[in-house]
Amino acid sequence: GSPKIAAFHFQARVVEDHVAAMLEIPPVAGRRPVLRVYPTDGALANALRPLGIADGRAVHWSAVEGAVLTHAAALDTPTGGALVRGELARASLQRRFGFRPPYWIERGIAEIVGTAAHAKGRVDVPHPSHLRAAQDAAVQTVELQTVRWWTHADGVDHPERDAVAWGYVFFFLHGGADGRKWHDSFRAYLKILRETADPEAAAGACDLARQVELADDWQKFMRKL
Repeated sequence: GSPKIAAFHFQARVVEDHVAAMLEIPPVAGRRPVLRVYPTDGALANALRPLGIADGRAVHWSAVEGAVLTHAAALDTPTGGALVRGELARASLQRRFGFRPPYWIERGIAEIVGTAAHAKGRVDVPHPSHLRAAQDAAVQTVELQTVRWWTHADGVDHPERDAVAWGYVFFFLHGGADGRKWHDSFRAYLKILRETADPEAAAGACDLARQVELADDWQKFMRKL
């Protein structure tokens, strides 16, 4: 009955709706969302310590436990809210695929969903910081063939990779005429990835292999935004 808990429930529902619309993939049967809200940041820190995390973060998605852990004040700031939504999105992706999807998919969708509040919940409006970073990266050719091999560990010390991941996913979903040309290929990739759990098989089964043309279209789109 707490207003704070109600706010977390609301954000969780919004995230689920966004991820469902973007992926068009239902959750794996039996996988339910788990959100643990601790009363204070200190209580959260105590809960995270056994997981080897002691950096004072306000929210954490545990892939092993399949749960998002946070504290009651995490939604009180725009930054905290974005972090909570991003972690909820990552958890939602795992439930829908049945495993952690490749870094560029997970990070791209988490960044889109996490920062949607700046545009009153719209996921088709780019966040200014992501846009600037992706445009900077798009000065050089960054082919998806390279991006899709980046690992989750690679993104930790390379925030520009988060921006590129965001940029490619945003392009496939909201890229206008250029993005629509690749929309069916992206959908096929997601479907085959879910069925096979094999990113290489998924990429090989659709025409995302036309890397140079795709990279050119992506660069042009980024420059126009």
